[in-house]
Amino acid sequence: MTAESEACHAALVVYHNVQAAAKQDVPGAKAVYENLKPHFPSGKERNAAAEPETH
Repeated sequence: MTAESEACHAALVVYHNVQAAAKQDVPGAKAVYENLKPHFPSGKERNAAAEPETH
């Protein structure tokens, strides 16, 4: 595993832990989650950004 891959995996672990804490109403977690959320788009958001719009 490369260092970049390890760092990405670690960032996802932190993000998912913060997401879980926000769902459990841990004080301050929702603010951190909202701050991180744009950096970790969901599968639907990633696909929509990758596909060009057709008119």
